[in-house]
Amino acid sequence: MHPRYCGVVLVLVLLLLGGVVAGCNDSESPGGDRRKLSLIWISLDTLRADHLGLYGYERDTSPFLDELGRKGLWFDWAVAPQNSTLPSHMTMFTGYHPLVHGIMHSAANPGIRLAQSVKTLPQVLQESGYVTHARTDGVQLDSYYGFARGFESYVDEAAPFEERCDRVLREISDLSSDELFFYFVHTYEIHHPYEPPAPYDTRYPPPDPKNEADVSISGYDGSIRYVNDELEKFVGELEKRGILDRAVLVITGDHGEAFHENEIPFIGHGGHTLHQNITRVPWIILHPHEELQGRGKIDSRVGLHDFCNTVLPLIGFDETLGEGGSNALSPDVGGSREFVSYSGKAWSLYRGDYHLLRSEDFPGSKRNVLYDVVSDPSEVNRVSAGDEYEAMSRRLGELRTEFGKMGKRLTSNLREFGEIPDQVENQLKALGYSEEEEEIGSVEKKKE
Repeated sequence: MHPRYCGVVLVLVLLLLGGVVAGCNDSESPGGDRRKLSLIWISLDTLRADHLGLYGYERDTSPFLDELGRKGLWFDWAVAPQNSTLPSHMTMFTGYHPLVHGIMHSAANPGIRLAQSVKTLPQVLQESGYVTHARTDGVQLDSYYGFARGFESYVDEAAPFEERCDRVLREISDLSSDELFFYFVHTYEIHHPYEPPAPYDTRYPPPDPKNEADVSISGYDGSIRYVNDELEKFVGELEKRGILDRAVLVITGDHGEAFHENEIPFIGHGGHTLHQNITRVPWIILHPHEELQGRGKIDSRVGLHDFCNTVLPLIGFDETLGEGGSNALSPDVGGSREFVSYSGKAWSLYRGDYHLLRSEDFPGSKRNVLYDVVSDPSEVNRVSAGDEYEAMSRRLGELRTEFGKMGKRLTSNLREFGEIPDQVENQLKALGYSEEEEEIGSVEKKKE
């Protein structure tokens, strides 16, 4: 993410005590087949779920992504663990929540990066003989932070998405059919300033050309359609060449975007808004095994913090990463899971049908609201305070205490400090990060 605005939302996915499944045995793996598969992971930065047709959007922004979800499977409600690229991706790379791994840029903690002792997803695959490559747009995915660990090559320079897809396709096609590989592909094409190439820049005319939100949404949706169409070409070639017969394809967002919604005069993904437009992201999986094809929507709520321990079993691994993350496809996962979200002046709790938000918005006004996200997924109508509100407020207090204890136990061992390269520091300052303050109360800076 390279945001215009300051402020960082930390989204923490908590499980109820007990019942955590972070892997699967042979009988639980697809068909009991433990032969390893290759992995292609595409991260679409800033993509909110409810701007895809698969999730109910009225515009035709995503016909191919919708088809892909129906051919494979997709999680109806995947909770992003942060509103920022760096910590959200670090969660998917390690299996730890942002309040636990603590990897986020801030003026209070300059030079922060992942500790060398922490194993990441690409390291697991490289140690097992996989060919590993990454092609990203950099900035908050700069190699400095620890993302390059486990990759034979890690390119973190901006490039048009179509060029990136063409390059990755050529490289994968040059591999022999018996070589296992992992490709991580990331793009900021959907991110602000919402300027897709022609003809996508005029595909969705704004209802009111003078309305900032309408204009921004039109550019945002055009960017989604551009990425959708390029993915259709890319995945079509992968299928034509038989590559997807031996590889798992995973597509995720990392956080969403707000457009003057929920009575908050704000466009972007910083600040203290914890509504679903920021925290609900797409997660789509296409697997070559027949029993995982055509499953469609998975109703259980999951978190991106489950990413490692869901993907690893899908490609034939028993190993797990991080702490607290589950195999989101295990039959033992589901039911009463709790998801806590945090920013500097806001907390929220997803539980059952409800989403509780307690925050101080930008004008300084207090917001203590409850939504029924099953009947009102866009969080338009507030639920009157009552027994459910009181019960969730009490539970949120308990969970805040639990995460404080986890942070004291783990965080100082998961991160370290160095000197940020001048190029990265200048990019972050240009994006407003020099003013950002991020507090992790239970963690003290580790001296080198």
